[in-house]
Amino acid sequence: MNLEEKLYRENLQLASVGSRFCAFLIDKFLISFVFFIIYWNDFSQTNGDYAMMIGLISNVIWQFICLSIAYEVIFLVLYGATLGKIFLKIRVLGVMLLDSPSVLHALIRTVMKILSENLFYFPYLFSLFSPFKQALHDYMAKTIVIRNA
Repeated sequence: MNLEEKLYRENLQLASVGSRFCAFLIDKFLISFVFFIIYWNDFSQTNGDYAMMIGLISNVIWQFICLSIAYEVIFLVLYGATLGKIFLKIRVLGVMLLDSPSVLHALIRTVMKILSENLFYFPYLFSLFSPFKQALHDYMAKTIVIRNA
């Protein structure tokens, strides 16, 4: 049975690109806020010195990436959605079982998503031309994003 038939049989509708984008912004804000709180003392000690701030950011960028990966993978595996997606009532499903993605698929999706962000978001354009609105990270991880009923 192909994916289109599965979606029809289960009465599932794909999430819009706009709602996915809004969820992305919410998640980025939340992760950035938590990260800023964690490093509040370090950022406040820069006293507006841009060179010190850039030095601090370059020292902790990998921690930010790891926090982003952990946040996304944990929420996708446990709930099928991050907080931004939960707020906007959308969910990520694996295409095979139409259930929350496995740890491996969630990890692939998240890493590919971060790589896409660093490639000027061009791989996100796949969602505009895909019949199932899959961005490159969805295609690689074999996931789709649906609207919750």
